[in-house]
Amino acid sequence: MKRQAAWLALGAAMALACGSSAPPAAHAAARIVTLLPNLTEIVVALGAGERIVGCTSYCPREGLRTEVAVVGAPLGPNLERIAALRPDLILLQDTQRAWRDRLRAMNLRAVEVPGQSMADVFAAVRTIAGLLDVADTGERLNKRLKGELDDVAQRVAGARPLRTLLVIGHDPGALREIFLAGRGTFIDRLLQIAGGANALEASPVAYPKVGVEEVLRVNPQAVFVLAPDENDTPAAQEREARLWSALAYLDAVKNGRVYLVTGRDVMTPGPRMADTAAHFARLLHPEAWR
Repeated sequence: MKRQAAWLALGAAMALACGSSAPPAAHAAARIVTLLPNLTEIVVALGAGERIVGCTSYCPREGLRTEVAVVGAPLGPNLERIAALRPDLILLQDTQRAWRDRLRAMNLRAVEVPGQSMADVFAAVRTIAGLLDVADTGERLNKRLKGELDDVAQRVAGARPLRTLLVIGHDPGALREIFLAGRGTFIDRLLQIAGGANALEASPVAYPKVGVEEVLRVNPQAVFVLAPDENDTPAAQEREARLWSALAYLDAVKNGRVYLVTGRDVMTPGPRMADTAAHFARLLHPEAWR
C-alpha cells in the first residue's frame, strides 16, 4: 500500500512538469510498448492487445500475448530493452515526460496521454484510439464507460452522501505514514459518483500525508483503505478493522464502516473505473443494490 501511495504522490508531482509534444506519425501503430497499467488496459479494451510487444511489471496480462516482454517498472523502465523491441509507438502518461524525452532522443516514437482525472481517462481513450486507427471503437468505449458510471450514480441518487476517508496507504500494521486521496483526484470523483463525500478538507496536495490527529479531527463516517496488492479475505478485512479499532471515537469505527478495498484496478484510471465506483457504492449504500 505504501508503494502504491508513493507512486500516486510522485505522479501528481510530476504532472506539474512541462515539456514539448512531438506530433505522432501518421501510420497506425502495430508494435506498442505501454509504460503504465491503465494504458495497457485501454489498448486491450480497444481490441488491440495483440499489438502490445512490451509492458511494465505492473501491467495486467489479460488480453496480451504470452510472449509480451516486461520492460521494467513505470518509474524505471529499461530503455535499451524497449528499443530492442522495435516499437513503432510507446505510450506514456503525462507524468512520465522525463522518460518521453529520453525515448525521443533515441529516435523512438513516444506519445504521452493525460491520466490525472476522470476526464483524462476519456481523453486518453480518444487519443490512443486515434493512434491505433480505431477512432470509432474509442468513441464506443467512451460511451460505454460513461453509461456505466451514470448507472452507478443513478442507483444512489437521493442517498445522503457519507463522509468517507480515502486511504491510499499506511505503514504495514500501524496507523502511521497515512496517505490520503484529496478532493479533485480521480479516486475522489469515483467516490462522489458512488454517493460519498471526501472527509478530507480541500488540500493543495493531491495525495497528502496525515497523522492520526488529522484523522480524528475530520471524523469520517466511513473509511476506505485502498489496497490493490491485497487479497480480499475475511482475515485481511478483520486485520484492517482491528488496526482502526484503536481509534474508537471515529464514527466509522463505531458503525463498523472501515473497509479494505482490494483489487488491481481500484486506483487505476482506466476502462474498469465504473467497477470501482460500483464497489464503493455497494459499501456505502447497500440498500441501493438490493
